[in-house]
Amino acid sequence: RPARTPRGGLAQKQGGDPVSVEPAAATRAIRAVYDNLDRPERRTFFRDCFSPDKKSAEERADLQAFLCYAITDNLPDGVDVLLNMRRDCTALLVGSGMRSFADEFFLDLLRPYFGAAGMELCLITPGASLAVKEALIAGEANHPLKTIDELDNRLSVNRPCFGYFSRVLARTTPMAYVHASLSHGIPSSMAEIHANDGAQPIKEPTVAAFWSVNNIADAGLARLQIGARLIKSSIYEAQLAHPSLTTFVTLSPIPAFRKWIDQHPQLEAVIGKVVPAQQLEAVQKSGMIPDYYSSEDASKAVANTITGMEWWADKELSDLLAQPLSALAEHYILQEKLPDSLMPNCFVAGFHLGNGATLHRINFLADTSKLGMDRSYGMMVNYHYDLETTCANKVEFKLKVSGPKLSRRQRAKLNNNNNNN
Repeated sequence: RPARTPRGGLAQKQGGDPVSVEPAAATRAIRAVYDNLDRPERRTFFRDCFSPDKKSAEERADLQAFLCYAITDNLPDGVDVLLNMRRDCTALLVGSGMRSFADEFFLDLLRPYFGAAGMELCLITPGASLAVKEALIAGEANHPLKTIDELDNRLSVNRPCFGYFSRVLARTTPMAYVHASLSHGIPSSMAEIHANDGAQPIKEPTVAAFWSVNNIADAGLARLQIGARLIKSSIYEAQLAHPSLTTFVTLSPIPAFRKWIDQHPQLEAVIGKVVPAQQLEAVQKSGMIPDYYSSEDASKAVANTITGMEWWADKELSDLLAQPLSALAEHYILQEKLPDSLMPNCFVAGFHLGNGATLHRINFLADTSKLGMDRSYGMMVNYHYDLETTCANKVEFKLKVSGPKLSRRQRAKLNNNNNNN
């Protein structure tokens, strides 16, 4: 087992005397060995690092210290190496009790490289490189586009796009990016966003609405909170460019809302619980529901109408369903949880609420594109970012979803971390 020199390098015992080894050379040699390992051998490597049954605590500490210091300090692409190792570790230790510990270890190593010091916020304009534009098109998960011309039109003077670029990785494309829209009112639909494409800048805008937040899909970057920091950094950048801005919101999708409605085994009971009776009766007695979908039970009639008819094609019927669907959306966002968890079932809600935002407004038929209707019956949400309360909201949310599991020390650390963000 290598011994440590006073300077933190590696030394080998030979005849009882320590012989110094060039750290960079040793790191490159060990990396070359790792690169040549097959999958079973890499699994063994990670078990040696993180399994309490495989090696002594001191030996595990040496292996972990190698990952921590030697790779990042002595390899030009050391952070990339760590990301690759994290991807391998996550995939190879599936189902293992040590996976969670191993992932926390890698997160602790990687966080400093993807915090404020390791990331650079840039305004992305139509003059961006082809590689950046192609990355934006490929990474767009909310409002797909196909061509460079479509993207250039999206990047208008009143619709800035902010991208987070890494200072430590050899990449010329953003790790995450967000599209915004500057206006004088909080947008309630994508139609308002699309209409805000004027060639002349809006005079003294008061609202910045972030309407498409995207992270580059990469298992090595998961849970590094890049997107969460991106929104807050973009708010500060937008304020610097436009001091008149006072309100910061999102216009966000509810990606699995329609699936939740269509597949809920007790939808009628949920509707009866969250939708006022007079609204249900208004739909039931409207005379607009075919006999096939009608029912003496108002909740069932509304459930049948929502899931069985193309109600959005009829303005009068869709107006009747606006309040019931909005009530269902609010319930889904705030009350429905993941199995065996207190986290919201809606991952977009979990992202924004966990980032300190609050639910501001549910918007009915806000995205009538095919994707918008397929995912959420066209419903969208405004989340409000009030910079004076985001830190406190973030702590409150974290305590709400995991409070009983946190020790006093963990709670103190959580408060301290959020005060520093």
